[in-house]
Amino acid sequence: MITPPPGNAARGENIPSVSLHKGKQRIEFIDLAKGIAILLVVYLHCCSPSTQTPLDVSLKALRMPLYFTLSGVFFSTYGSFFNLIKKKTNKMIIPFVFFLIISYIIQWIIDYHGTGSVTLSFTDNFTLSRRWWNNPNWPNIALWFLVSLFWANCIFYFTTNSTKSLVRQCLCVFLIGFTGVLLGFWGKRLPLYIDSAFTALPYFFLGYLLRTTKLLYGAVSKKEIVILIICLFALFIVSNMSWSFIDFKRNMIMGNPLVALTLPIFAVTGILLLCKLIKRLPGISFIGRYSIVVLGFHYPVICILKSFWPIGEYSNIIVFLMTLALMPLAIQLCINKIPYFVAQKDLISINKLPVSESKSIQH
Repeated sequence: MITPPPGNAARGENIPSVSLHKGKQRIEFIDLAKGIAILLVVYLHCCSPSTQTPLDVSLKALRMPLYFTLSGVFFSTYGSFFNLIKKKTNKMIIPFVFFLIISYIIQWIIDYHGTGSVTLSFTDNFTLSRRWWNNPNWPNIALWFLVSLFWANCIFYFTTNSTKSLVRQCLCVFLIGFTGVLLGFWGKRLPLYIDSAFTALPYFFLGYLLRTTKLLYGAVSKKEIVILIICLFALFIVSNMSWSFIDFKRNMIMGNPLVALTLPIFAVTGILLLCKLIKRLPGISFIGRYSIVVLGFHYPVICILKSFWPIGEYSNIIVFLMTLALMPLAIQLCINKIPYFVAQKDLISINKLPVSESKSIQH
């Protein structure tokens, strides 16, 4: 179940809770949207060249805002900040540590195979150096998202608990997001991607607000199809004309700031409506449901394939397809053998939740 944001009750609006589950079923198009998001992550890590192409720009304008928005849809306080920390440690920090260790081991193997020596030291990253705090040199570049998302949940907890007014929440989120943008313009980094979480918070909040709209529920209307077409048109035309997007990992705005900050709203809305229209694509929906496994494993797999099997002219596309082909096997192994390390089961138990909170857990 998803309950509406508390600010709506404060305004006296009668917005009912809406279930995302029917029995043991899930909202299928949410898994599809997650699948599209993780496909874009894998594709861009495999195939994005050093020089931007129009397709790259459009996909980068969509990729991470979609991920943060989907995360915001299923935000819950879990009854207390302590419970939230434990839950998000299970869902993000434990997988982060697990995937980081695996990535180091794989990188060492690749290093010894290629040069006979380690080029990326484990201890270099776990000292209190400026590089560790402001620019971690992890062997798996995808893992920054788990850390940033952890901070976004913590920051948003205090935002929603500081006031029940939706207007004040909007103002607070805007100020935090604006602070993140300013830090990017000034070239200032906060420890461990906190600044990236600041910049991403408005998109997280967008997902939180979507609970109170009809976009997540019911059949696709004719009006929504028109909105879908307009939004996707804006994504591929406007982004290519302005070459603008947000690089959340580096907390940098590329191109026109106004376009880079507002276009993701249209992009995310369009993709969610498209997924709602399609509902389900079996393979993509499957990897979307277990996207955290793909997030954690795809980059080490890419490194292995590119290091041990140079393929030739079309190597990037072949590596992309081979990586995707290996992901269902990785998912099955993880959920069956190590579910506590890939966010499928809680390693740290949390206190029993109130009934209202137990109906608001993540998809």
